Amino acid sequence: MIVDETHRRLILRESHRGLGIAALGFTTLSALAFTLTLAVGIERLGRPEQTDLYMARLLTLVIFLLIEATFVAMGALSAFSFLIGQTLIFDKDAETVTISGAQRFRRRMQSLSIYSIDRLDVEPHAESRVFRVYLRLRSGERVPLAAVPHDERDQLEGVAARVRGFLRA
Repeated sequence: MIVDETHRRLILRESHRGLGIAALGFTTLSALAFTLTLAVGIERLGRPEQTDLYMARLLTLVIFLLIEATFVAMGALSAFSFLIGQTLIFDKDAETVTISGAQRFRRRMQSLSIYSIDRLDVEPHAESRVFRVYLRLRSGERVPLAAVPHDERDQLEGVAARVRGFLRA
């Protein structure tokens, strides 16, 4: 999780390559299903023998294509998010904290003053077995950073302690 650490700069990176590859596989299979459904559906719609069922077949084809297109979009969005990940750069020389990551098929970048940070919060999520990591700003705003599984708690606490130490120093 910590990529680079000096007394003036701390870089954290979170990405899930394995999940990204799995999401790419899901996306590929969904795109293949979409293509095959479209090809078979068009071929079946063109058959002249049962024209009385044409509208029912067309409606069924459209519904299945919409479902499969949704799977393709969700898989692509997940793969992009997992592969890009999120990077935090705490830079005392520039007096900034830069947060970059993926958001809806584009990169998102946010810069904050390092002095606007009050603390780093790690809280258990009530509805799932994850810990949420937030930057708490002096204004009271919380900037979400990550969700970490319960079984990675020790590693998360170690990283959080190093970030807190870096901010205090």
